[in-house]
Amino acid sequence: MKNLLPIGEMASLNHVTVAALRLYADKGLLKPAAVNPHTGYRYYDIKQSGRLDLIKTLKSLGMSLEEIKVILDRREPEEIEAVLKEKRQSIDRDLHHLQLQEAAVDHCLQALERYRCAPPEGTLTLEFIEERTIYAIPSSIDFYAYEGIDMYERSLNLLRDNLAANQLPSLNYFNIGTTVDAEDFTAGRLKAKEIFAFVQPEFPAETEKLPRGMYACTYANGYRQEPCNAEKLRQWCQDSSYTVTGDYICEIITEMNLFEESTERSMFLRLQVPVIFPR
Repeated sequence: MKNLLPIGEMASLNHVTVAALRLYADKGLLKPAAVNPHTGYRYYDIKQSGRLDLIKTLKSLGMSLEEIKVILDRREPEEIEAVLKEKRQSIDRDLHHLQLQEAAVDHCLQALERYRCAPPEGTLTLEFIEERTIYAIPSSIDFYAYEGIDMYERSLNLLRDNLAANQLPSLNYFNIGTTVDAEDFTAGRLKAKEIFAFVQPEFPAETEKLPRGMYACTYANGYRQEPCNAEKLRQWCQDSSYTVTGDYICEIITEMNLFEESTERSMFLRLQVPVIFPR
């Protein structure tokens, strides 16, 4: 084995482990230059360091040993380029998924902060709210017409089913909201119009925009508290001569099921309608 390096020395020289060299040999990526037939000891030529560097470089690009084997076996630049392009596309998909996860985490953090800073239930406020994007479906169930939360839960299931059927990304259910037609709201009727999820502007489906502007708002500590607080909001708009310019929106800011057990969703809601003021 003259002028050849024992596996341990080859590993040390190239800053890899002996186990890694054994694995590369087993996978057919880098076979020893010689193997002692009596002891099984493996020896390497120092010139094999170039191939080992290539393996390490491809690994640093996130490639699996199987993908590296394909590249090393093909040897044709065009075929190697195709493998690398495919890997780039895979990385892009992973990055997009991570960006969606990051946005969802940020939304959850913002929701918890809004909950912590929100005024007590029933407080009436005027708030400027930026434009928001929603993915909505018509509410086939007027859950306001039923006692309890069961029919609301069925509406949530219909939204989930719609997302799944259209192969759309799963959403964090902090993001849920419902609407009532402006005419019904101003007449004192709560009648479900849409159920929706807040989404990113680039959501891969047809979406709607909730316009930026001034909103008359109040807050409710749960689903059962919504009707009386919605009526309080409507009466305040009427007494203040505010003109309601769009649909009533019930937005779930956060769900306290994170912190306590309950047989029913423990929601904190922001009830809101876009308004303009008398001149």
